[in-house]
Amino acid sequence: MYEPPSSDVELIHQDNGNSVKAISIGVLIEIVGSTAMGVILGTLFTVYHLQHGATAEQIPGLLTGGVLSPYYLAVITLGTGISIIAGYICAKYSVKHIIRDVISMYVITIVIMSLLNLQSENIAETIVLSLISLAAVSFGAYLKSKRN
Repeated sequence: MYEPPSSDVELIHQDNGNSVKAISIGVLIEIVGSTAMGVILGTLFTVYHLQHGATAEQIPGLLTGGVLSPYYLAVITLGTGISIIAGYICAKYSVKHIIRDVISMYVITIVIMSLLNLQSENIAETIVLSLISLAAVSFGAYLKSKRN
């Protein structure tokens, strides 16, 4: 009599992911991470400059010293890192619709950040930073896809 082959292999249940959870966590990482990083970095730069002879009146000028200022470059670098992490985490929790969820997270983040920074007058700078953020979030999702 015929018996089908058998084995001790167990099927691993693969979760389909959760888009709402993925997008929510990604947006929180972007907003909270960027805000916390900005506060911490601003405090560190302020303390540093005060210890090296800057007056309280000079500090705002030092922190907004233009695109090539050390503070601005540090903010962009660390902010890009946070965006990469957010894209990675969003892709991790979104197993099925990764691209859709990562782009949705990016759009929601940009809208919220734009509403929080309504006083920004430099549209070109905002667009460039948005494109850097898109590239970073996409790169984070790419890293997650390559890790599997």
